[in-house]
Amino acid sequence: TGRTTGRFTPQATHTIPVSASFSLQAPFRLNWSPSIRYTENWHARSNFRSLDSTGTVITTQESGFTAIRRVNLGISANTEFYGLFPFRLGPVDGIRHTVQPQISFSYEPDYSASPFNYFRTVTDTLGQNIEYPIIGGIPNRRTQRLGFSLRNVFQTRIVRTDSTGEELRNTIQLFTLGARSAYDFAAEQRPFANVVFDLTSQLDRYRMRADATFSPYAVDSLGLISNNTYLTEAGRLLRLTRFNLSAGASFRSSSMGGRPSALPPGYEAPFEYDPSLPGAAITQNGVVDFAIPWSLSLDFTYGITPSVGTSESQRSAILSVSSFDFSLTPRWKIAGRTGYDFEREELSTTSLSVVRDLHCWEMRFNWIPFGAFSSFNFSIYVKSGHLRDILRLDVPQSDVQNRFGTLF
Repeated sequence: TGRTTGRFTPQATHTIPVSASFSLQAPFRLNWSPSIRYTENWHARSNFRSLDSTGTVITTQESGFTAIRRVNLGISANTEFYGLFPFRLGPVDGIRHTVQPQISFSYEPDYSASPFNYFRTVTDTLGQNIEYPIIGGIPNRRTQRLGFSLRNVFQTRIVRTDSTGEELRNTIQLFTLGARSAYDFAAEQRPFANVVFDLTSQLDRYRMRADATFSPYAVDSLGLISNNTYLTEAGRLLRLTRFNLSAGASFRSSSMGGRPSALPPGYEAPFEYDPSLPGAAITQNGVVDFAIPWSLSLDFTYGITPSVGTSESQRSAILSVSSFDFSLTPRWKIAGRTGYDFEREELSTTSLSVVRDLHCWEMRFNWIPFGAFSSFNFSIYVKSGHLRDILRLDVPQSDVQNRFGTLF
């Protein structure tokens, strides 16, 4: 073999996934799914480490066929049961609590041991052996991970009587509450994974999500995770490492005027937003609905990371107008987004867009007036989804290259 530092690294991947699903009904329904996944990667080069003339460990590439074979065995099981809380309070007819537990187990061997032997060693100037993989990304220890989660769904029924005396029943999902964690039997240190709780709810136009992450392990004075559990160090079972809360509401006018109504499913501004995307403030999918005179989406996000060791706690609190738009005329629409960061005491990224309906074509001007992404963009394009990226003019030219080069 010879050493090489070529720019390109050819690779081929072969994967054989095998899985099945079974159900048992004694005394309750149990669904379980075993699986086997075999993956083989072919590489034209492998890593090689050695000492240079100064005693520094350097990494080079060796040419030659190298096959990396990995296998993962897994099995998961889940079930579902529920309870009813019968009561009647106005139109509310009881609460249904559905419990959905799930457990899974995965196994992957140690690839540094025989018969794999995907790791080599190099001895440094101090006489210490340093182990390294011949191909990056290969785990050097066995994995025996047991995962478990619990999901709770709370629903109710709204009962109303119409003019004919017939009862109309509508099921509403109030909220879901979940928890998940894992335990690695092969881990020599800290086998317990973080415990994550999440709460989600969406009622009509209002939505809310909260999630919190807890660690079962303590930290030392420098903020490094200790091998001692938090229970033995502080007398409490879990240590909060992160908490996030998002709440929002969406409103719009009806297409024929009248009172505002909730936005339909799928039309809601995401909590995460990339202000560098031109026109992203129009709607989530980039389609402008000129039939809606106006729409508004509000979000409030709050997050906290407690102080650890010498580091201070970090907080964020942002009130955002995630998206807004209104029609000046039936063919002119103005849209955008803005917000205020309470921790930094400044406006968050603000963007404005002006859109003109040109029948088969559409014209759009996007402007981010200030901040790190300050920019403008003008586009005119065909509305058709198949021709949109071909028949268009962008000033300045967008990342999507015009299919006709410099013709337009």
